[in-house]
Amino acid sequence: MSCVCAICGFRKDITPEFKQWPLIMGKSSEIYPITKNGNPNRELKGYICAKCLREASKMRVYIKDLLSGIKVTKHAVERFLLRNPGEKMDKETAKRVIKKLFNRAEQIRFKDVYMVERLLRNKVMPVDYYYSNGFIFVATQETPPTILTVELSMGKKLGKDFFYIENG
Repeated sequence: MSCVCAICGFRKDITPEFKQWPLIMGKSSEIYPITKNGNPNRELKGYICAKCLREASKMRVYIKDLLSGIKVTKHAVERFLLRNPGEKMDKETAKRVIKKLFNRAEQIRFKDVYMVERLLRNKVMPVDYYYSNGFIFVATQETPPTILTVELSMGKKLGKDFFYIENG
């Protein structure tokens, strides 16, 4: 049996057991089935090749990023790249990583002594602080927020020097 990518026209011969693709998960393939609502047990709509699926996934991330409305300043990207001990990345990738981490971050509050110090350093500009994966995000209080800078916790400990803000 032969199937064709619905986007680029890539053609691939497949065996009859390929229709039972949920049972062979974990194996890589050059072409994947497209089903109604993405459910493996739903009606087969067509096929998509690995290359088009990868590009579609990238576009989904890009569109999701655009729709989030979260802004990241150039300064925040530079600080993240400076303070990120992981692999090297370009500025666009760093911006996406910052947004992804920020979306998983929880709002925090520092001990009062640190809050006064930060308020003075920020020239009394009201900001919110968020924590995720060892990074502290300083963001405006507007909706959607703008991430002004990214810091490392630098010796400050969660539960001792800063605390999660209880929502609700």
